Amino acid sequence: MNLLGLLALAVVTSNTPRERLAAADRWAYQLQGAQLDELIAHPADVLVIDAYKDVKTPWSYAEVAAMRKDKVVLAYLSVGEAEDYRPYWDPAWSKKRPDWIGRMNPRWKGNYPVQFWRPEWWVIISSALDDVSARGFDGVYLDRVDVFEEWGPKGKGYHHHAKNAPAMTHFIMSLVNRARTRRPGFLVVPQNAPTLVPSLAPVVNAWAVEDAFFMDNRPQPRAYSHWLVTTLEPIRERRLPILSVDYMTRKPLVARYRALATKAKFIPLAAPSRELDQLD
Repeated sequence: MNLLGLLALAVVTSNTPRERLAAADRWAYQLQGAQLDELIAHPADVLVIDAYKDVKTPWSYAEVAAMRKDKVVLAYLSVGEAEDYRPYWDPAWSKKRPDWIGRMNPRWKGNYPVQFWRPEWWVIISSALDDVSARGFDGVYLDRVDVFEEWGPKGKGYHHHAKNAPAMTHFIMSLVNRARTRRPGFLVVPQNAPTLVPSLAPVVNAWAVEDAFFMDNRPQPRAYSHWLVTTLEPIRERRLPILSVDYMTRKPLVARYRALATKAKFIPLAAPSRELDQLD
């Protein structure tokens, strides 16, 4: 093969999901009401969608492949809460929850914090991970990683969060190892829980954060935003993308948010609702 052929081959083989994620400029995040044609047509480089198109119907391998033609496609997976509309939910739990499932999250009906370190939850979440991998998603977008701030094997309550952090790190590392044993190059992107960045930065492919600069139309304290930007420095040092989503309905705030996020070298997404039921 001549030099031009080798260069062409290098270009083709270097266009991996990991590299496309690292080079992304725009992302989209929709968990409800997603339509295949709209997702395919959207100009985002990265799509984060629920693994199911509705409560009962998963995206097929062919549908995921259609979205992946020019996008990195990540499946949303809540690793810190059980959701009573998922296939794994036992109807009997609605009457009497097992001891590893806590009280319902008052902000999200049907969502229940779990004792993530328990083997019962590992069986459920590892099976969900295998499922999205088998259906061709490029990777997973892990939500509620921050549940360790509420409880863990070392105790309940925020004052125990530092002691519980290693358990969540171990949990995420176990998911990474399982996924990449089956599919090398499988992408993993945690959301929130920035204190885990130092331990997980070497194995993840990006980090995502909510409410970095605004909390529902209200500016975050500057000290908080500065702390968050600083805490995420290990991600930037590795030249990994930081996906930022702030929720706001006031259009004048959008430009300000995007400017702040861009200055921090985040990829901004201004979402009008936490329901995430529409594309930007």
